[in-house]
Amino acid sequence: GAHTAALDEPYRDDPENRGILWLEQESLDRLVARAHRAGFQIATHAIGDRAIRSVLDAYERALVQWPRENHRHRIEHCELCTGDLLDRVARLDVIAVPQPIFLAEMGHTYLVSLGEARAHRIFPLRTLLDAQVPLAGSSDSPVSSYRPLDGIQAAITRRAASGDTLGPGEELAVRQALHIYTTGGAYA
Repeated sequence: GAHTAALDEPYRDDPENRGILWLEQESLDRLVARAHRAGFQIATHAIGDRAIRSVLDAYERALVQWPRENHRHRIEHCELCTGDLLDRVARLDVIAVPQPIFLAEMGHTYLVSLGEARAHRIFPLRTLLDAQVPLAGSSDSPVSSYRPLDGIQAAITRRAASGDTLGPGEELAVRQALHIYTTGGAYA
């Protein structure tokens, strides 16, 4: 909605804008390496595909140089995660922490700012689960509703307030949605 998510392709309604990367890759690599070497779990915010790629590059460099099982590094949002990015999240065993409530509360905004094709690829929950990516449902409160049942409902229906359904085929079953908000959150 704020047009800050770092994207590979520009925003549909702002063709000169591809969002913001807050850190240059070298700085991010250095921070991630330092935290990883110290044994910390790292949680990094990344919404757009360009940002997710940058975070995965930093995580992968650290994990290759200092391998560590059960690191539980996370990507908060991990919203526009498709194709090769999804494969890398799975391979690196990174936890994705999506906010399904965004679908309900901001769905129409995604259709306008990203265009229909990209809007239908946000929060690929079923695909992430099928790839055995650990998921932890989140609200991102106070940005959106803090109520877990709202997020669970959004993960199941993927219906925006406008009535549009985003990402048909990415809906979760009730049991899966409950899992990401309970066991998935505890694991993360």
